[in-house]
Amino acid sequence: MSPTVRRLSFLVLSTFLSIVGTYASCSPCPFQWMSFGDHCYRLVLEKLPWADAENYCQQLPPRRFGHAHLVTINSEAEQQFLANGRAEHCMPCPKRWVAFDGDCYRLVTEKLPWVEAEKYCRELSNSDWFPAHLVSINSLEEQQFIVELLKASYPLEELPSVKAWLGYNDMERETRFVWSAGSGANFTRWASDQPDNGRGKGQDCVAIRQEYNWKWDDMTCRFGRHFICELKMLNGRK
Repeated sequence: MSPTVRRLSFLVLSTFLSIVGTYASCSPCPFQWMSFGDHCYRLVLEKLPWADAENYCQQLPPRRFGHAHLVTINSEAEQQFLANGRAEHCMPCPKRWVAFDGDCYRLVTEKLPWVEAEKYCRELSNSDWFPAHLVSINSLEEQQFIVELLKASYPLEELPSVKAWLGYNDMERETRFVWSAGSGANFTRWASDQPDNGRGKGQDCVAIRQEYNWKWDDMTCRFGRHFICELKMLNGRK
């Protein structure tokens, strides 16, 4: 007697390549797919036998991501993600913004003084997000993301001159640096011998500089620099 073939809903797994500068939303996965780690997932409610389900997965577009397969679970975190059924930080970024860890970032190549750059960021806000500010960098991972974003945005020959404003500043009280977004300063990436306040010349605003190996330098606020804005989700974690 042949065994009974059970028909079950199934989860599909596809691998994608994560390339900074190509994200158009919070998820680099195709429409109707969810992202977790460096993979995309899709729940299929049609009930099929296992072999038919695997074949269904392999036929799913878009093929640029490679062939999909029935899901493989390799960690407790992945198991919890699938059990909860929610994508990571699933709110799309506005057009021209890049997603990272649930927030959205935008490099502005117009050169503005720090105060005007902060104002520019705030004017980019919309009702689905907290007000935008100059970027706050709160972890090594976020620092590395910002570096990759900058590297991907300039021709190689222009990289040595790149200086971009961050939200970090001590305009209100000397040596007491704060983020313009109001978040705590629990991470820094100062260049050697920085901050130095321009040796008494009044440098109160912080930029990330390629010539300092992408570390931070306090600089004179009135000079125009490129800058990075950040939007945080209304229900975000940061």
